[in-house]
Amino acid sequence: MANEQAPETMMVLLIPIEDCQLLLPDAAVAEIVDFQQTEAESDDVPTWYLGKMQWRGLDVPLISLEGLNHDAFFTRDGSLKIIIMHSSSQRGKMPFWAFVTTETPRMSRINKGRLDPYDHDELRSMEKMWVAIDDEPAMIPDMEKIEQAIADLL
Repeated sequence: MANEQAPETMMVLLIPIEDCQLLLPDAAVAEIVDFQQTEAESDDVPTWYLGKMQWRGLDVPLISLEGLNHDAFFTRDGSLKIIIMHSSSQRGKMPFWAFVTTETPRMSRINKGRLDPYDHDELRSMEKMWVAIDDEPAMIPDMEKIEQAIADLL
């Protein structure tokens, strides 16, 4: 078996949320759509859970990553988008989930030379790590924790 090495370059999305930007591999994102309002399913769900949205004939859970991570929420200013994510750990129960972003994400090709560790004060519960891409900080979310929080709620 040949040694598998990380690719020298990869396509990523830089996704703005309320107080930072996320860095995700483009393969993790199924689609980016315009914001659509959801109906609250009940009064006893956490505020970060925005309800289910319709996407390609499926009910997809929609969340606020900011709310799940630290109780700040997006504002309705700007052009809100919804990022539909492929589930990495909950495929059988929840093949997709979605979150709100405050602007349209940017696609970028990165290589090892453009990516450095970034010293961030303290990781919040849904943050896996922080990096700097061309000296610009970006957060890599902990997808397993996020998906588990959604699965536990549903």
